[in-house]
Amino acid sequence: MASLESGAPAGTPKAGSGAGATPSDPDAGRPRLRLDSTDEERDRYWHYYAACLKDHGHKMITVRGPDSIDDTDNSPTAKAAERACKNKLPLQPPELERETNPHFDDQYRAYVKCLNRHGLKVTALPDNSGWTYDGDSTLSQTEQDTVDKKCTMEEFGGKKD
Repeated sequence: MASLESGAPAGTPKAGSGAGATPSDPDAGRPRLRLDSTDEERDRYWHYYAACLKDHGHKMITVRGPDSIDDTDNSPTAKAAERACKNKLPLQPPELERETNPHFDDQYRAYVKCLNRHGLKVTALPDNSGWTYDGDSTLSQTEQDTVDKKCTMEEFGGKKD
């Protein structure tokens, strides 16, 4: 069942809900992912956003799937669609945002070390905004996803095995 406010399932956590939310908060009402969000939850949030963009005329890359947004579409229609659908654009977990996590840079460096310890072979970008492969990975995509989730939870969620 979808809520009228966001088009997301009823009970979906909202970024602006709870303590500290203000009417002028530009992120109020947007769905917020959690570190422990399941793949299904994450995919559902992104589906609602992609469907909204598509309904508003944003170009999609249908050969990659129905929810594949064409990030190169900078047309006026695409910009209008992005504005119209902003309330459905999922926010990352606060732990993964530099603005909401004062320990982000240290944790990000530890996360990249964890990825490498588990065989992913990556190098962090200088501003810690992502990483690039550092050689060929011997891990399958499923193994890479597992390592990424494990290291994210360990370094940002405080869950050490």
